[in-house]
This record gives sequence, structure tokens and C-alpha cells, in this order.
Amino acid sequence: METIDYTLNIAQGLGRLNFNATEQDVINWLGVPEKTEKDLPGTVDYFYNNKGIHITFFYFENDHKTGKPLLDDLQIRSDKVIYNGKNLYELQKTELLNLVKQIHKQQNAKYEFDYELHELDEDDHEEYSFDNIGLRLWFDREKLDDVCIYKPE
Repeated sequence: METIDYTLNIAQGLGRLNFNATEQDVINWLGVPEKTEKDLPGTVDYFYNNKGIHITFFYFENDHKTGKPLLDDLQIRSDKVIYNGKNLYELQKTELLNLVKQIHKQQNAKYEFDYELHELDEDDHEEYSFDNIGLRLWFDREKLDDVCIYKPE
């Protein structure tokens, strides 16, 4: 099994895994998942706990030729995410938010920097959604708690 590449490729994916990957592509790259779930209609979750990766496939309507579900979206959650040589989990909250602002400017120069902030029910937990670049960050106080990468809107 090859070494996992945790490099964030904005609007593309994580390492070799891009948002057009199929379930078989994921298995070829990461191996058979330790656990799979099909909790919601049209979704399949692959858990690679030993690698710190959770992948969700979102499907919609079946392909008219093959009868198989078409992949609509892919979300990647990872315990390690590298961007420009920096592990996002090692950055302070303000440093990370400034980095995301720079990423947004590089990727979406024609769009104003925009995000949604959700204060979660738990004390000092926040969720920042940056839909223009396909990035969601959860913080527990000032520390990054979770990262989700997805296809930008």
C-alpha cells in the first residue's frame, strides 16, 4: 500500500483522490474500507479510521445507460490536511482563517470572500463553510477539530 498523500488540492480533492473518483477508485487508492454505512438514501460512507479519512459518496438518479447511480458529490474528511507544506491542524484559528482568505483570493479573485459561520449547540464550537472553494472547518474553541473537502458550488 502506498503512502497516503494528504495534500489539499483546492476544488479538486485530497492527494490523488479527486471529486470525480468512484468507489472503486477510492478502494484502489486506500484499500477496502474498515467500515461502510448506507444510512441515508443516495449516500455511501467509507471509513478509514487507521488513516484518519472518512469519505462520503452522494448519488442521484441512475445513469440511463448502465442503470447505476451517478456520483453527484464526494466529501472527504481527514485528520490530516496539508496545504503549501502546512498541516492545517497545526495552525491557530486566526492563522488558518487568514490562509483560507488567501486561498479564496487565489481561486476566486472575481468573487468577494464569503463564508457561513454556524455556532453549534456545544459551547465554543463553530463551523465555517467556504462553499466557493469547497472547504468546511469545525473548531473547538480555537483549535481545528475537523475538515471537510467537497466540490465547490
